[in-house]
Amino acid sequence: MLNVERLDMGDITTLRVSGEVDGVGANTLRDAIKQCVAEKRYHLVLTMSHVMFLSYMGAGVLVEGLGLVQTFHGDIKLASLNIQSRRLLSMMGLGHVFELHSSEMSAVQGYKQEAA
Repeated sequence: MLNVERLDMGDITTLRVSGEVDGVGANTLRDAIKQCVAEKRYHLVLTMSHVMFLSYMGAGVLVEGLGLVQTFHGDIKLASLNIQSRRLLSMMGLGHVFELHSSEMSAVQGYKQEAA
């Protein structure tokens, strides 16, 4: 089961993801990203420190979400990925598609530095 906790900070929205981003969890994550876009929240940080498993389908949802927010000149930054998630993204050739951060704060700061 996947849980997504949302925190809005100015124009940045953090989605704290926990659980398994598998077939079922991927749909939950997709819905959370689409809800953000529907509310014109295009600068997202996905904090993945409590993700126990990321499937190919889950990685696909990340790419889909990135494409969606980029349509509105937004971005998705990933924070606190475990080694399995990093390896999966790397094997899929996505290691350079996403901006990866070691912490949620670092990812949020990345947006603030871009705005300056």
